[in-house]
Amino acid sequence: MTKKITDNQMRNWIGSDNTERDAIAILVCIANGDYKPSLLKKEVLQFNDTL
Repeated sequence: MTKKITDNQMRNWIGSDNTERDAIAILVCIANGDYKPSLLKKEVLQFNDTL
């Protein structure tokens, strides 16, 4: 079974400061191929496992 990322998990990973700016920067990296969606998912899940 594949884990899905929730809104809360993504909010935790991005953080509360400058959320919009950080989210846009992440999306730009994904769109340009500099940051793979699978890596993003892995990092979000790992981060949330530490909470």
